[in-house]
Amino acid sequence: MRLTMRPVTLSRVVETLYFAEMTRAFSKQELTTFLKSSEERGKDVADEIVNIGLLEKDGTQYYETKKGSEFLDDIRTNNWISIHNLMMDYSFYQTFFTQLQSIEPSTPEEILTCLQSSPVHFNQASCDVLCDWGERIGSIQRNIFTNQYFTITELSSSIIPAFLDSYQSLNIKTGLSLRQRYVEIPKIREYICQNMRISRDSFDSRFIQLCMKNIGKIELAGAPVTTHAKRSANKVKNVHFLELPDKITMKLSSNQYLNGLNVGPKSYYYVAYHGGELID
Repeated sequence: MRLTMRPVTLSRVVETLYFAEMTRAFSKQELTTFLKSSEERGKDVADEIVNIGLLEKDGTQYYETKKGSEFLDDIRTNNWISIHNLMMDYSFYQTFFTQLQSIEPSTPEEILTCLQSSPVHFNQASCDVLCDWGERIGSIQRNIFTNQYFTITELSSSIIPAFLDSYQSLNIKTGLSLRQRYVEIPKIREYICQNMRISRDSFDSRFIQLCMKNIGKIELAGAPVTTHAKRSANKVKNVHFLELPDKITMKLSSNQYLNGLNVGPKSYYYVAYHGGELID
């Protein structure tokens, strides 16, 4: 096993596995032509996917493994949990993920520092790629306001304590009357997700339920679409999968504008808590 990771993006892995599925076997020269890359880069991509266990090499030919076929099927069905489980057999990903669990939430710099003591070698490029992998497949998430990463778990408890704690810390009161100000839902979302180690989708689903059960105590309000408050320095990363007759594409996009909350046909961007005991 090579002790240094060759940084390979998720889209390159999927494209290469798709090529292996179509051809059954390929050489580095054929992969280079398909990926429109240099021969050296094509070899690096194929060899690292071999290390992951998704391809095998016999002489000059590369073949898709059973695990590689499962990986591609999981991509097609958006089975990100299965992809994460498959990746945990890959030493670099496993080390990265378990080390993050031990120090979360942590910035990329803190993660890289922690990884320096691991038996396999990490550098800035490999750490950045693994952070990107984790975000894309949903095994980790980043609080875009603090730039801290954390691993994702299933939501299994009430979000009320985390909501009240985050709301109080983010709620800025001004003037002699200390009148309550509305707090941005994206900020509430990011901090609750970090505190509870949950995904943004899990927060949205549970928070909508909480608001519906506590009308009068929790108030939602909208904001102009052009408000600058929706813009963030860091981006939320997404994956969009598209399969054509002769091509497979993974569009890795990054959204710099944070979404509010959609409830039915309406969109809300601010929340205010007016007091009283909340029902979960």
